[in-house]
Formats: sequence, C-alpha cells, structure tokens
Amino acid sequence: MKNTLSAYENTLRNYLNRYNFPEAEDESFITCRAENTYEVFCDARRRGIDVPTSDELAKIVLFQDLDITFDDVIRDILAEEFYDDLPEYEYDNVIADMEYLLEEYRELYDITPEFMATPEWEAMKTELTGIIAQFINGNGL
Repeated sequence: MKNTLSAYENTLRNYLNRYNFPEAEDESFITCRAENTYEVFCDARRRGIDVPTSDELAKIVLFQDLDITFDDVIRDILAEEFYDDLPEYEYDNVIADMEYLLEEYRELYDITPEFMATPEWEAMKTELTGIIAQFINGNGL
C-alpha cells in the first residue's frame, strides 16, 4: 500500500464497505480519519521510524474502534476465495459446520485493528484459507 492520504482513504472506505459499517456513507468521517492516519504516518517517519512500523502505527489509528468479528473474517475469506464454489447464503452453515476446526483459531487470535495491521494478520488469513479449502473439498461442497 502506498502511504498517501488517498491510499488511507481508499483503504478505510473499502474496509467500511466490506464489513457493512454505517460510517461507509460518511465522507467526512473517512476524510478526517484518513487525515489523522496520514499525519501519524508522517510524524513517525519524521521521528526516524521505518516505513513498515510507521504504517502499522498509522493503521492502528485508521481502524480504531472499527472491530470486526472472527466470523466476519471467515465470511470474507469465503467471499474472496470460494465465491465460485459456495453461494453466500451458505456461509453461515459452513461456519457452523466448521466450528470444531475454527475453535482453536477463535481462542488464539483477537481480531482487532491493531492485529490487522501486523504481518501475522495475513499469515492467519492464509492459514484459515487452507483449512477452509480442505473442509470444502473434503465435504464435496
């Protein structure tokens, strides 16, 4: 991601839309939050903090108080990776059927904006995608 004001605006807008936050329609909220985020990034860089760490600090501000649930993450993975294999109305059933596989991850990861700004976030999503793929293939879905 580029560390520009417009990039932070786009990232926030996409996140709000993806997870159906009412703030997705509030352009002043998006602009204000993105400006604050960009200022945190620039301030961190002025203090000599490297780009990845500065971006992590900025994303904490960007996603502040915009928490999602673990099931939102699973629905997002299903929508992104398995849209050809599984209709959306089946997502909740698949999540319920996979509960025994997901329980460990629910306990292991606290889905917060701070966590979402770390490299572990992408690693978790990749691992969950593999588990979901095995479940779908193993159950003929």
